[in-house]
Amino acid sequence: MNVLFISNKNFTNNINSGGTQCSKRNYELIIKVFGRESIYLLLLSDDLKQADNFERKKIIYISKNNLEKYKNMFFLRDCYTKNDERNIEKYIDEINPVITFFDGSSFGYIAKFIPSKSKIILFYHNIEMNYAKSRIFRTSPICIIKFFSSWFNERYITKRADKRICLNERDNKLLFRIYKRKADYLLPISFSDYLLEKNISTSISQNSLLFVGSYFMPNVRGIIWFCKKVMPYIDKELLIVGKDMEKLRRKLESNKIRVIGTVNDLSNYYNKAAAIVMPIFVGDGMKVKTAEAMMYGKTIFATNEALEGYSINNINGIQRCNSAKEFVSAINGIEKFENHPEVRMLFEEKYSNQVIEKNFIKFIHEIN
Repeated sequence: MNVLFISNKNFTNNINSGGTQCSKRNYELIIKVFGRESIYLLLLSDDLKQADNFERKKIIYISKNNLEKYKNMFFLRDCYTKNDERNIEKYIDEINPVITFFDGSSFGYIAKFIPSKSKIILFYHNIEMNYAKSRIFRTSPICIIKFFSSWFNERYITKRADKRICLNERDNKLLFRIYKRKADYLLPISFSDYLLEKNISTSISQNSLLFVGSYFMPNVRGIIWFCKKVMPYIDKELLIVGKDMEKLRRKLESNKIRVIGTVNDLSNYYNKAAAIVMPIFVGDGMKVKTAEAMMYGKTIFATNEALEGYSINNINGIQRCNSAKEFVSAINGIEKFENHPEVRMLFEEKYSNQVIEKNFIKFIHEIN
């Protein structure tokens, strides 16, 4: 059967954000269920790079120009043009999919072109309307255009979907409050256990704390806050790693803070870190980097937002910190940092791709 996977996150190239990692995970899960030869990919991206090893794909290039994006959103299209819409409709007609997996809930206009016989599975990275609403107050009033576009598209595709998947119970409750629909399945963030695949050993540098995250506003605001409010009161070195984080080098770097920025491989940084800090105070969905830190069995100091959706009650090695005082007290309260088997075991049992795919395959087969 023909299965269409639609996403606006370009996971065919470097995976440099949590959302993109989640999209790639979703794509690989669908391949596990239906087989690679059945999958067609429709990708809407502002990245011109296109991976040659992805067959049966169509990539619609979205302009990086914000003015152009908002112009298209004004007409309730999620950044793509009227001409793009025609090309998308033609591609869908050619495929005539039996099942369509929407990797994101901002595709209401596109959902209109899906044949009525095709079953639609909708995955919510977050509740887009709620996220767009928060940006009006945090960023700029022009985001009200994004708000109405997200609300229209998300409302339509939510009603049209046959099955709905959320990351966590928080999003599920929000989905019901806004659209009076509930998730049929909760699919939490998971991570490929490359610690096993690469046989990577773990060692610790007692003096080194690690923050991992891309140059995304909740990450930026969180780590700036941490550097100002926490670092002066702890005797540790902080490494900041993530796509485009080098933009913060001039602002943050000091004798105790090193801004590494973009790297191709995070494993060495995780290996050496005594602990991972996650000072994230706002956001939606779940944080992928939390699962990655768990995979290494690291000591984790994290806010409620960074731990949202994770079952971490009474897990030795994971500490909730929601104020500067709590971060300072928790970090200074540990004389010697060690890796934690409990944290690693939690990852293995609940948040590794290998475990997640078993239940997901069962869910999809029930639909089919």
